[in-house]
Amino acid sequence: MGRPVKRLPPPVVKHSGKIDREALDAKGGLLESKRGHWVRNELKRLEVGELYFVHRNEWNWKGKANGPARIVSDLNKNTKLKFKTWLVADGTGWAIERLE
Repeated sequence: MGRPVKRLPPPVVKHSGKIDREALDAKGGLLESKRGHWVRNELKRLEVGELYFVHRNEWNWKGKANGPARIVSDLNKNTKLKFKTWLVADGTGWAIERLE
């Protein structure tokens, strides 16, 4: 048998770079960037007394076992908004209620 064939690495595909206004408009235009996790942004939109359910499969932080408790704790400490978090009994996720 011969020597194994050395394969070349795949070509580098560059996705970032300069773009003109027409190409940007073809991509759908510009959207305002949001700061923070999507759960934090959704909780800020809740009215007093409303509940928000976060499914376990959609929770994408490393500290998955704690769920969104860290976000809720941060919002309770650093904003005028107050929330309470519960683990749903069947284990599918967390329910968060806006208190104030």
